[in-house]
Amino acid sequence: MELTKIHPQTAHALAMQQVQAPELKPFLSALNSKKVFESTDNEISATIAKAVLNAIFYLKHKPSDKQEFDLTIDALASEVKQSFKGLTLDEIKLACLCGSKHQYGDIMGVGVSQVLQWLSAFIADQRRHKAKKELILAQEVKEEPKEVTEEKSIEIALNAFETYKRKGNYDDYGNIIYNFLERKKVINFSDQRKNTIKEAVLKMTIARLSAPLNLDEKRRFEREKNDLLNKPEDLKGMFKRHALNVFFADLCEMGAELEIPLECWATAVAI
Repeated sequence: MELTKIHPQTAHALAMQQVQAPELKPFLSALNSKKVFESTDNEISATIAKAVLNAIFYLKHKPSDKQEFDLTIDALASEVKQSFKGLTLDEIKLACLCGSKHQYGDIMGVGVSQVLQWLSAFIADQRRHKAKKELILAQEVKEEPKEVTEEKSIEIALNAFETYKRKGNYDDYGNIIYNFLERKKVINFSDQRKNTIKEAVLKMTIARLSAPLNLDEKRRFEREKNDLLNKPEDLKGMFKRHALNVFFADLCEMGAELEIPLECWATAVAI
C-alpha cells in the first residue's frame, strides 16, 4: 500500500502567513460560515437584506421604500441562489462591505446590478483566494503529520471530481490532487497541451492584473505582480489548479462518470 506523507513544514509556513496577513482575517472568518446552497430561502434573503441595509447605511444613501426594497432583495436572492451558491452567507455580507468601501470600483446606488458586481469582484479578490488557501492548509496545522493511504487519496480525488461536476470548478490549493493524479500518470497531458494551458493561465493572470477597479486594487495587483516575479512557483501552482479543471472538463465532455475506476482515467484521457 502506497503512502503519501504531509510535510510538517506546512504548519510552520501557514503560521507565518497568518502572522503576516492580518487583512485576511475577515475573509478567513467569512469562509467558515454556512454556504448559500446549504441555506434556506429565508436565511439567504435575510442575509442579503442585512448586507444591503448595512451598505446603504455606510454610504449614507437614502433607503428605498419597502416595496422597492423587497423587490430588490427577491431579485438578488434569486441571482445569488443561481450564480453565487458557492459563497457563504458571511461572504455575501463581506462582499457588500468591501464594495461599500469603494474597494470594487465606483458606486452607482445599491441596487441589484451593483450588488451583483460586488459579488463578482469579491470572488476574484486575491485576498479571498489567499484566505481559501490558508484555510485548506490550516487542516494540517490541527493535526500531527500523518500518512495518507492510496485508497484515501483516490477517495479525495473522486470527491474533487464530484465537486467539479456540481460547481463547474475545483480549487486545488496546494495542488495535492493534481500532483497525485500526475504522479499516478492519470493526468497525462502532452507537452504541447501543457504549454497551451500555461499560456492561457498567463494571459488570464496578466489580463486580471491589468484591470484594477480602483486605487486600492491597483496597489494589491502591483504587489501580486511582484510576488509572481519573485516567486515563480506561485504561477506554477496556478497552472496546476487550472490544468486540473481542464482535465475534469475533458472527462465530463467524454462522458466519464465517477464509477469509472481511477486507474482507467489515464487511458480514457491521454491528450
